[in-house]
Amino acid sequence: REVADKQGNLPDDMKSIDRVKELSIRTENRYREYLNNSFKDKIAVKVGFYYALVDKDKTKDIELEETGIRVYPGKENVEGKIYTLYKGKSFEDSRKIDSLFDEITVKMKEVNLTNLNDVLELEREGLFEITDDKVTKFEEGYDIDVQSFNQQFPDYYNDIYVFNKNLEINGAYQNLAHINEENKITFNINLSQEEKSKIEEIRDKKEVLSKLIDKDIKEKREYYFDPQNEEYLLLSMKIEEGLLKIPDGIKETIDGKEGFDVELILDIKEKILRQNLRYNGYILNSNQAIKYKSYKDILSNLPYLLDDKHREVLLNGYLNQQIENDRTRQEENPFKEGMSVRYKGKEYTITAINDTTSPKTIELEDSTGLMNGFITGSETILFNDYKNLDLEVYKSSEKEKQSIDKEELVEQISFEDIDNNNEEKVKKDNSGLLYKSLDVINNKSSLVANQFIVKVDNEKEEFRVYSQSNPKNYREFTLLFLILKELER
Repeated sequence: REVADKQGNLPDDMKSIDRVKELSIRTENRYREYLNNSFKDKIAVKVGFYYALVDKDKTKDIELEETGIRVYPGKENVEGKIYTLYKGKSFEDSRKIDSLFDEITVKMKEVNLTNLNDVLELEREGLFEITDDKVTKFEEGYDIDVQSFNQQFPDYYNDIYVFNKNLEINGAYQNLAHINEENKITFNINLSQEEKSKIEEIRDKKEVLSKLIDKDIKEKREYYFDPQNEEYLLLSMKIEEGLLKIPDGIKETIDGKEGFDVELILDIKEKILRQNLRYNGYILNSNQAIKYKSYKDILSNLPYLLDDKHREVLLNGYLNQQIENDRTRQEENPFKEGMSVRYKGKEYTITAINDTTSPKTIELEDSTGLMNGFITGSETILFNDYKNLDLEVYKSSEKEKQSIDKEELVEQISFEDIDNNNEEKVKKDNSGLLYKSLDVINNKSSLVANQFIVKVDNEKEEFRVYSQSNPKNYREFTLLFLILKELER
């Protein structure tokens, strides 16, 4: 701006800020091109703890050998080039390299450095310490990572740094670019347009977040952003009691949240605008309102996301739809958890109904479907309308009862331990099964599963079994007393 405003000797067409910026970019590119050409025909050679980049032509009379070390010059290395480090093969060759160093600087690498300024002087003259520039990890390509200093997660409201995790220099990632608080990018090396585009996308992402944060800090002095999942809370509303049916089974709370809430979330990572319905902090329903193509796409729509009225319209519309859906479900749903139903000719118990998703789901479990230690008689039905469910509700007939001869009951219960003649006894009290093992044995008399009885309910004529070998969600399951006699038969 100073050049544009005060340098009267500039041509008129160069006095605008945009033209000055254009000149600055051209100058920077030409400087990078100069540095690139300067390093193109260089080779890294060492003596002692220091190395220098010298012209290849100057080493043609020196016999060199590889040291097994690669170095990444930290200064003016605009191409991000890695050099194999060489040394003199003999003492005489090392002395020749000394002479090359003399041409670079009057200070020799063996000088006893007692002062930080001495080290800085050597670096200015073109001698560099090997340890600082040693490559400790290298893989082809770029694995981009975004960080802020002294932060677990990137602080998109302030400066961020873009690193390449495929290249480590002295244990630190290669620094590709810096994006400052004003969202301006400074590239540290020349990159392909493909890689530049990725970093520019990160810049756009930072600009989206910084503007959202800036609005909330100015208006509320606080903002809600989950840095791990990269979700930004645009708006949250409490729902008054009575508008929605309280779901069964949710007794606990998350972070002390109670009751119903709806929230408008911008999922930064997935580039999705999402509406959520929560109860006691648990998500009951989530709806994808908008899927953005890119962060630049979000930036172009940012005025709407920053507008409070627009947020309210999106969230109120979603809330009204949830209330309507809930009312419809209560009118249409004839099924309840725990009901006994017939499905495709088999008898099941409804264990779970989820009608807040699309499509809805209903889970059925056949308690007699136990085989080889696994529940094989389970079904999950996807549906959109209760009217289309082919389920028949039935009332269980009086089931045949069984009994256990307690005097013959041992730690391992096999089918021979069941007293089939004492039905009344089983009906009244089957507590002797508690904490006993139940073996599943095939027709070759081989043990195929071992389960542990952890609960007995005489009233419901059922017991609960635990099996460590089952999948996580099926390690505990309920069986009827009748299963013992049916399995024996």
